[in-house]
Amino acid sequence: MKVPKVLLTVSVTILAIFTVVGYMFFVEGHYVPADTLFVNEVTVSDENILIDGATISSGNGFSKHSYFIEDGNLYVKLKYSIVSRFNPGGDFKVFISESTEDIAKIYIQGLEKDDNELVWEKQ
Repeated sequence: MKVPKVLLTVSVTILAIFTVVGYMFFVEGHYVPADTLFVNEVTVSDENILIDGATISSGNGFSKHSYFIEDGNLYVKLKYSIVSRFNPGGDFKVFISESTEDIAKIYIQGLEKDDNELVWEKQ
């Protein structure tokens, strides 16, 4: 009876590994270099920011974004996964509800801290 228990344990372990790897590649995604993205439009109002753009890679689907404000600059990081039913396209629309009074510049940040693309500057 030990062989079926071992087989069950190995099967469950393999299934768990495939589930985690699948989630990372098809749902969660990874950060991409800033030079693989382009921005069509940035709309800034008193309390909201909308960034509309896409990736140059046809095999990546936009999954989510994160952002932070540092020294009056807003840095937006975008995650992309392999195109799937969860993330079907490379176009992105990022909506940030944040006071823009102290924001002087908006950057798309890539993989590294110094991989930044300026997309908006306060006039």
